[in-house]
Amino acid sequence: MEKQPPRLLVDVAGVGYEVEAPMTVFYDLPESGAELTLYTHFVVREDAQLLYGFTGRYERELFRSLIKVNGVGPKMALAILSGIEADRLAACIRDQDTTSLVKVPGIGKKTAERLVIEMSDRLDKLEGAPAARPGPRPLDGPPDGRADAIAALQTKLEALGISNVTSLRAWRREDLEARFGRWGGRLYELARGIDERPVQPNRPRKSISAEDTLPEDLPATALAPHIARMADKTWRSAQKTGARGRTVVLKLKTADFRILTRRATLAQPPASAEALARAATELLARVEDTGEERYRLVGVGLSQLEHADEAIAPTSEQQTLFD
Repeated sequence: MEKQPPRLLVDVAGVGYEVEAPMTVFYDLPESGAELTLYTHFVVREDAQLLYGFTGRYERELFRSLIKVNGVGPKMALAILSGIEADRLAACIRDQDTTSLVKVPGIGKKTAERLVIEMSDRLDKLEGAPAARPGPRPLDGPPDGRADAIAALQTKLEALGISNVTSLRAWRREDLEARFGRWGGRLYELARGIDERPVQPNRPRKSISAEDTLPEDLPATALAPHIARMADKTWRSAQKTGARGRTVVLKLKTADFRILTRRATLAQPPASAEALARAATELLARVEDTGEERYRLVGVGLSQLEHADEAIAPTSEQQTLFD
């Protein structure tokens, strides 16, 4: 078995089959060479024969129901199932919760309304539907004081119309200090690249991340494989340094060069690259997206690092300004 999201190469009695699957399948895959059971859906087109795979019968039936919805094809259905767990998707449709549905990458307002209208009556008839589906799993763990302080500061800045460094630099030091105390002076300096703190070349890293500029601008529905790839790079970097982080960060750059970041603090550090990818992919649902937005860069990071040893090997990588 080989895996390169969103595709799997599965060996069946010596014959290799290429299978496309949602990212939720990749999170639970066994090691290469291990036995694997997939529930498949076969599509025949004039130009291709495509095989789609799912770890559960219910997920496959939900996929089949999705592609019957007007305007939803297999590619969009995979993207939807990559951005939200099957039981949560079904719950949103049953509850006619279009507000939550539009937060899923690939689902706009009109698509959300069609899902509710066309799928509500089908859900209970799907094969493999469990009697009781668990409720949504919270992504954010217990907030710590630093995360709360940052969130409160961000809210105050946004209320003043300060959303980026350019808008922050327009403020005078005394005005920022009047509103934020000593942090106002610090914000003033950071906006101008002023940092008088002594350099500590051997200090433990506070964050680890990986990012990549995409070969072409892509919609949110096509980002899951790239998020998984960056999560794997970040995870391997963390493993080399013996670091573990509870805060997962997703970074995106739009086609018009706007930087978007979303973060969540988990109850426990991710236990694997797949768990990190799952958390980062769920953060994608928090990005407001009309379906028309395109992205040119994807990054995944870990912060609030915990190190296995007190002595951390020196790193030559530049620390971020806000660490």
